[in-house]
Amino acid sequence: MSQDTESLDHNDGTIAALARRRGLVLLAATLGMFLVFLDSAVNVALPAISQGLDSSIQGILWIIIIYQLVRVALLPTLGNVGDSLGLRPVFITGLLLYTLGVAVVGLSGSIPQMAALRGFQAVGTAMLWAAAPALVGRAFPIGERGRALGVMTAGGSAGLIGGPLLGGLVLEWWGWPAIFWFRVPIGIMLIAVALIAVRGGTRSHPEPSRHYDIAGAAILAGGLGLLTIALSLLGQGVGYALPLFMIIGGLGLLGSFVAVEARSSSPLIPVSILRHQTFMVAVARGYLGHTAIFIVWFLFPFFMEERLLLPAAMMGVTLTVPPFVATVVSPLSGWASDRVGTWWPVNIGLLVATAAVWLLGGFQGGDAILPVIAALALMGLGFGLYQAPNYSSLMNSVPPEKMATATSMLGMSTTLGTITAVALSSAVFSLRRGAYEALPSGTAFDLAFRDTVFLFAVIGALGLAVSLSGTRQEWRRRHR
Repeated sequence: MSQDTESLDHNDGTIAALARRRGLVLLAATLGMFLVFLDSAVNVALPAISQGLDSSIQGILWIIIIYQLVRVALLPTLGNVGDSLGLRPVFITGLLLYTLGVAVVGLSGSIPQMAALRGFQAVGTAMLWAAAPALVGRAFPIGERGRALGVMTAGGSAGLIGGPLLGGLVLEWWGWPAIFWFRVPIGIMLIAVALIAVRGGTRSHPEPSRHYDIAGAAILAGGLGLLTIALSLLGQGVGYALPLFMIIGGLGLLGSFVAVEARSSSPLIPVSILRHQTFMVAVARGYLGHTAIFIVWFLFPFFMEERLLLPAAMMGVTLTVPPFVATVVSPLSGWASDRVGTWWPVNIGLLVATAAVWLLGGFQGGDAILPVIAALALMGLGFGLYQAPNYSSLMNSVPPEKMATATSMLGMSTTLGTITAVALSSAVFSLRRGAYEALPSGTAFDLAFRDTVFLFAVIGALGLAVSLSGTRQEWRRRHR
């Protein structure tokens, strides 16, 4: 065999080994995001948990609020830890904490105890969300990153499908504690996969930073925590004074955080990243897009139950339509973003999703279910088109050593979007239904639902406007 042939064989072997390593990393990250979104199973069990632990609806909401609070408050900090200490320990520790968390949450004997244990589980969730996208971003070059992120986000959408379906079956057979326990063997399996799959190439610095921005982390967590609680309280009928005061306080802390970061020698989030237009557009797009889209998973089920008179099983199947379509579309959208850039798929996706929200607002009691399913499928199409390219756009705008911090900021913004959707839709729907109280009950519901959903379509349109105005440079660069 000639030396050239031996060299070619060696190169082929190296390329094949690299492809295998990347594939294993993608598998671990995809399964990690699947596990994160499998927590949607809890929503199915809320009535059973409320009855089993003798709690009111207001009390049961705190197991959701605490979970979201911890996740939002810790995400940026954990992203910074991943960039400094390495993504592998953050990812595997996240799997351990998540698995241990769901094991002990099922033993809860009261709502306060469950809320505290859900907070513990949320630490693991935040670590997974901070590390998984960054693992994919660092493993794949720009020309292949979009497709890989599409596969990873499809894993999250699959979790949204599997959560309610598996949760319903588990709840019927074994009761609400099993909603948490059935994820323990899945978590253990993923820990084994991660130990094998996630190895080198997960730290971008040769040495971790010796200085950690504790003050910045505390201020940021406090500001995000106040905003999360304020938005959650808005939907619980406590009035507007306390939430407004907390929002002002939270925004004040976030302003202080920017000032602290500008003076810090080792900032949690470098100010240079916050000044990067593409990065900030991706974060804003994530917030506004998720705010508009998440109304499907909160307010729309009430409409299906009260006005379309769908049984619970049919409602569950219907709500799997958007994530099912997104699971199919996301890898294709990621592949397309590698070929034509992120501008087309992300903006078309936002346009389609916003149009779908607008269509959903036009339905009334007694309408046929097939047009509803078609509108939900259209929403899944838009969500699947926009999600992976948004991740890709954000990652391509930051250096590799800040990738986990960047993706954590996007995760934080999308989580805040879901919290905003719950709070705002609850408050607006209550106000609008009160305005129509002189009308028959069904008509009042339909009109209040229409007004609320149309408002969320406007929010989606605002997200599209922000995206278009902020990505004009990319458009010009590609179409000179």
